[in-house]
Amino acid sequence: MGVAGLYWKWIVSKGRKIGRELGHDYYELHYEDVVEKPAETLVALSDFVGQELDYDRIKQVGIGSVSEPNSSFASVRNFRPVGRWAEQMTPEQLAKIEALIGSFLNELGYRLATSPTPGSREARFRGTYMPWFTLRHWLKSSTPLGRFSSIERMEISATTPD
Repeated sequence: MGVAGLYWKWIVSKGRKIGRELGHDYYELHYEDVVEKPAETLVALSDFVGQELDYDRIKQVGIGSVSEPNSSFASVRNFRPVGRWAEQMTPEQLAKIEALIGSFLNELGYRLATSPTPGSREARFRGTYMPWFTLRHWLKSSTPLGRFSSIERMEISATTPD
């Protein structure tokens, strides 16, 4: 779970960095805003793309999954997509993931459920995986060696106890 959290942090950080370089040609929105307040979010996005994105009209003429969401959670009663990741963790798991990526979650405006105290284990994880993700991306995008850049062995070693 920690590796997935760090990868999410890496990929979002990379996207935000590239976005800052794009300046006014970059627009950032949060998934939670699209789910919880779609009409308002689409109005702001409309201004950015220069095209009207009317939520009611989209719902009215929606095709495919816009009209009938294609979700593996269709049978789940009271399904709430926002915050689902944290609700499915044990308190211990949540504390560990927030120790790994909590400062980044705060930077993005998310409230933490715990008061994480990152230690040497989290620093070691970040120090190992973040450079690996960068190297792996470079290998995959810039060299023929990309097809050999698997993190499977690292994931297995991360699951073994200290």
